Amino acid sequence: MAEKCLILCLKNQLENMRNAHLSATPLLLMSSQSVSAAIPGLILKENTSTISHESTDGNNNTDLGNSMSEIESSTSTLVFNFSQPSPVPSNNDAKNLEFMKIINDFGISQQAYEKLAAHLNSILGMSTEITYRVCTSYLGKKLLKCFSSIEETVYDVCQNRCIMFNDAEEVACKHCDEARYKNNKTDKDGIPIAEKTMVQIPLARQIALSLANSDTRHEMIYRHNHKQKADDSKADIFDGHAYQSIKHLFSSENDVAISLAVDGFVPHNILGSITILHATVHNLPPMVHYEKSWMLQIVMITGPFTPLDFWSFLKPTLADLKVLQEERMVVIIPTLTICAKVHVLVVTGDIPAVAKLAYTTMRTLESFQNFDPASLSSKGLVGQSPFSSLASFTGPLFFTLDKMHGLCHEIGKQIWRLIGGKYGIKHSLFLPVNVLKEISVAMAATRKTIPTSFHGSWRNISKYSGYFKAVDWADFLLFIVPTLVAKCVRDTTSRETLLGLVQACNLLMSWELSAKEQISIKRYV
Repeated sequence: MAEKCLILCLKNQLENMRNAHLSATPLLLMSSQSVSAAIPGLILKENTSTISHESTDGNNNTDLGNSMSEIESSTSTLVFNFSQPSPVPSNNDAKNLEFMKIINDFGISQQAYEKLAAHLNSILGMSTEITYRVCTSYLGKKLLKCFSSIEETVYDVCQNRCIMFNDAEEVACKHCDEARYKNNKTDKDGIPIAEKTMVQIPLARQIALSLANSDTRHEMIYRHNHKQKADDSKADIFDGHAYQSIKHLFSSENDVAISLAVDGFVPHNILGSITILHATVHNLPPMVHYEKSWMLQIVMITGPFTPLDFWSFLKPTLADLKVLQEERMVVIIPTLTICAKVHVLVVTGDIPAVAKLAYTTMRTLESFQNFDPASLSSKGLVGQSPFSSLASFTGPLFFTLDKMHGLCHEIGKQIWRLIGGKYGIKHSLFLPVNVLKEISVAMAATRKTIPTSFHGSWRNISKYSGYFKAVDWADFLLFIVPTLVAKCVRDTTSRETLLGLVQACNLLMSWELSAKEQISIKRYV
């Protein structure tokens, strides 16, 4: 698991390997790509100089016995030394790194990798002049570690992924009682071997590598140079309350503003769930930082179920954030020493994720009908969020819904459910089955004429709504609802309300909002 994640993390770092040049770019897991641009003309390798730190255990909403209301950690500065050059790969090593990148780009399985390598090597072996051989996947992983500036951190986890073990004294999962270690098995140093492990790519190290890149560091000064607009228009997160209320915490041009996002999902045709934690660096210009190549992937939690102790997986990141906001990080490169603090502006995700992050209760129909004022859960909170101990914490608005989930998945999908009769056929937005089929056929028929700039699939929504991604729901919400759907809604008030909602969503997806448009959004909703 750890080695697989490392390969995925280093994906874009291989871009510059063809001519035996190595970047020091941290890369992300799964579909996310590189975190920062390559360091041109400079081959770096991090010295082991980070200061260790500890923090208390985290827990989720189901276990409030040991509340993580405060993130305790040492106040030692985190030091990242990139002043020493790393080895340059040979031509054959560079070819193998490029080969592994191709394998990863196209999602080729390890079994297919091994067969391809064996077949290619049998062909290469027929030549007496060619010395190059395709490495096995095992040797490829060793090669990646040798030439990478990334240092993953491996943690023991419950066999069922209930929790991540953060203390040496923990020998079994407190939820399912599964053992942490294999029976009577130790490594060469006599240390017990864990049943399951996982990899995390420390947030601090990823940001440090971004700051070590002179080009990226120059772009990241965007935050420092940003000026709030006098006309109250909103073109960036720095124009809003989340940043303006804590602007005084940023004392250096290199200080970093980030947001954290949690996304949990169940892949199609695959048993189990995946929960991802990643960060966005808002110091970069708006047209840059939203791209997936600049997302900082921190952890990917896979397992048969959603983790029961979600906060245990966030413990190392929360401890780092505590140090980064108070004592800052020091990044050493051959020509410069950079000091920077890191502050979280907001945390985001879908509704269940935000509820978990904020320690709020999820509401049900029964909770509204049977309200109990004496119940703690009826008051909204079931505990104190660990994020509340951060200096940048601003209250309820610290927890936000992102556009992808809040507008696309939630509103777009809910409109489809409304017109489809999920909430009753007497609803004023309900449309008969034959009308829904006509809308679906019309959607599919437009595929041939849709410009390539549209990223949605434009498939038959009646058949494939369960496979729709956020971009598909966005296309449905912004283009299908105001045209094909709205004209079929007979009730005038409902139709106007629906069109107003679509217009509000359309404005919210804009790159910039004028003061007038902000007022319009409030009027529409």
